[in-house]
Amino acid sequence: TRQESFEWINTASSQLNYAQLWIDEDGDIAVMYSVAEWNNKCPSSFNDHVGLFFSIMRSVEALRPGS
Repeated sequence: TRQESFEWINTASSQLNYAQLWIDEDGDIAVMYSVAEWNNKCPSSFNDHVGLFFSIMRSVEALRPGS
């Protein structure tokens, strides 16, 4: 339900300081992430950016109810 989605978003957002979650106009859960630095520097390669993306998405997915 929409209420359950809001509850999950609040829980996930409180545990993931670098990720922002919301429900978009279509009713889908959207995720945006922001990381200022990684090991004291910005990721230098595309592979590092992709790895960071999947790492963050795994963290988000792990907080999803029923996962």
